[in-house]
Amino acid sequence: MEQRDNAYKDLSNNASLWILATVVILFIILHLLMLSPSISDENTYFYMGNLIANGFTPYKDFFYAHPPLNILIIALLIKLFGLNLVVLKFVPIITTALSAIFIYLLLKTANSRLSGIIAVILFLFSYGTLRVSTYLTGIDISVLFLMIGLYFLFREKKRKRLYLVSGILLAIAALSALFSLVAAFIILVILSLKNKRNAIYSLIGFLSIFLTVNLILILLYGQSYITSVIKYHFLKPETSSSFTTISTIVKDNWLIFLAAGLFIFAKERKKVSVLVIISLAYFLFLLTYKSLFSYYIFIILPLLAIIGSYSIFSIADRINNIKLSRILFVAIFVLIGISSLLSSSRYLNYKFQNFNTANEIADYIIENTNSERTLFGDDSITPLLALMSERKIAFNYADLNNFRWRTGLVDIHQTIKEIKAEKPLIITFQVNVPQGTFRYGIDYLDEFHYFLDEECTVIKEFKDTWLDYEKVVRLWDC
Repeated sequence: MEQRDNAYKDLSNNASLWILATVVILFIILHLLMLSPSISDENTYFYMGNLIANGFTPYKDFFYAHPPLNILIIALLIKLFGLNLVVLKFVPIITTALSAIFIYLLLKTANSRLSGIIAVILFLFSYGTLRVSTYLTGIDISVLFLMIGLYFLFREKKRKRLYLVSGILLAIAALSALFSLVAAFIILVILSLKNKRNAIYSLIGFLSIFLTVNLILILLYGQSYITSVIKYHFLKPETSSSFTTISTIVKDNWLIFLAAGLFIFAKERKKVSVLVIISLAYFLFLLTYKSLFSYYIFIILPLLAIIGSYSIFSIADRINNIKLSRILFVAIFVLIGISSLLSSSRYLNYKFQNFNTANEIADYIIENTNSERTLFGDDSITPLLALMSERKIAFNYADLNNFRWRTGLVDIHQTIKEIKAEKPLIITFQVNVPQGTFRYGIDYLDEFHYFLDEECTVIKEFKDTWLDYEKVVRLWDC
């Protein structure tokens, strides 16, 4: 590493900690500027967490399509702080910031403090990270435990208990988002090839938590748990081309992918080869997934940041000309700075998912409907409006995602019959653009849309505009 040491002076411990703290604080401030009610999946999880806090049980009393860690954390926070949406919306911000700290710790040990700082900036100020950490989907929690698990796995002192702890942390990550199973599987396979004894310790740690929790849940809830957490995801229809979605992801986060791609020019590649294999395997997995959403890529963004920063510094080591090497560093810092500013600006200007009419709609529901009347409708806003207006969702359908009907797990005709009997207040969400109208949630289903048109009446309409998008929320009386 002599050439690298001559090419740049590494940061002192105090300087690196001050810079790290500044970067994390700037990241948090950006999110504070965007803190508002949202049109997103997180509202469903907030509602579920509130149900659990009030004595209901997932898989038994309501449908939930994932392992329970995410909504259990939400339920605990509601128990501790009450139904405080600001506290809940801070969870992904804090967990992502903590993930960044473990990125720094990993690279500080493997390479240098400066490379750790660069990786943190690449990660936190990628557009994908800024967007995903705005909403509590659970994938942020999974990424945090994945990063802590990798930190223990790559500690310099290779003690047996560290492998055990690492396996436990990887299992906890999978109990928040099953997608992280891909990372856990690759890690365990690579460990077994390198050192079977160490792999056994990690496997014991992983299985002791992951299998035990899942076996308990299967024993408690049987087919209900298996269907909702496993079978449901295989039944989902294709939403869009996986290749198109991934192309958009790469375009939105081009610098972190470009930096990681420099790995092919790096030396001493073994230090991050495990992360490269995990990233490639996960990428291939996403290509085969039918219902792919952009936030799924969040699992490997921290890995790409580590690979990218390590590769940049490794390439600098190979440049014999110190002056050229320093010019390279300056160019990289400028590029990262410009990319971070562009991502931040784009993030601050993205207002499509801001639910600006939420308070107005909730007040209308409170003032114009009986407190016993239930709500039903769009999954991205109905749960939040139910919480804000202190109303219940009809039939305890905490998850109103239209996939439940499109997979065949619930029959739309039977649901319409139940609606006719109970007569909940129906809430729909659609977006009007010059090219046409897009319906969301259960209103996406033609059968439900025709039912509303033929047998229900719009009693109130709320509109909000952003650029060319007109967001329309309608309340229907059936």
